[in-house]
Amino acid sequence: MTNCIHCDIVERYSNPDTKISNTYDILWVGISAKIGEEPLSETTNTGKLVKQIEAACGKPGYKTNLVKCPPIDKNRKLRYPNQAEIDCCFKNLLAEIAEVKPKVVVLLGEKVCSAVEKKLNIKLKRWRGFEYFATEYNGIWYLPVQHPSYIYVYKRKEAEKYVEKVAEAIGRIFVDDVCTIFNAVMNTTSEKVVKKNKKI
Repeated sequence: MTNCIHCDIVERYSNPDTKISNTYDILWVGISAKIGEEPLSETTNTGKLVKQIEAACGKPGYKTNLVKCPPIDKNRKLRYPNQAEIDCCFKNLLAEIAEVKPKVVVLLGEKVCSAVEKKLNIKLKRWRGFEYFATEYNGIWYLPVQHPSYIYVYKRKEAEKYVEKVAEAIGRIFVDDVCTIFNAVMNTTSEKVVKKNKKI
């Protein structure tokens, strides 16, 4: 990412590579990078569940993380990013959203949801069981869901339901978008018919 703010993580890595060649309808946001892994890689349990949701939706998405570089401790073990690291990297996420132009941003887990909520100054309604709620902001829908790793560790028997319900929630957004466009077209057409009839 160009113009990356050099936090204490990025000093140990080269600038994160976030080159974007296409636009996507869906943008997935995990919490932070892993050493030697692509964002939400299919080699991870998280990535596998995300891939299943994409297959159920029929829509591949752009995958990224809240923090682009791997936050590691003194023992070189992965840790959660701290607030300073999230603050440094958030403008990179905003740049990705602006370039990808998604209809839906799927926020994986509470830490990601809280960071986006705070930085965008919006209120996001959290999931209730396997019921999900999207919030529109600046023409983009933000959809908070449980982190897939939580599902894999604590709710593995319900992983199939998780995949199904998240895919349904994403699908509803696209259906609503199509309905909105259709209604707008129909209303415009009706107005033209009324105006034409008035001239007769």
